[in-house]
Amino acid sequence: MHLDVDERLELTEEHASAHDDGPGTPLLRLGNGLTGLRERVEQLGGAVSFDSRSGFRVDAEVPAP
Repeated sequence: MHLDVDERLELTEEHASAHDDGPGTPLLRLGNGLTGLRERVEQLGGAVSFDSRSGFRVDAEVPAP
């Protein structure tokens, strides 16, 4: 399995993404970990998305400090 992580800071937002090349799954269920991550990102005024169709991917954006 291979994991790619990307982070970049722009003037108004910070973007982070992580994605692996695993088999993926057609049905994504958010457990405590992913739900907690979403809550923390939203508390910072950001947004997060998850995709598990081809491997697993997490994308998050938060306002720059």
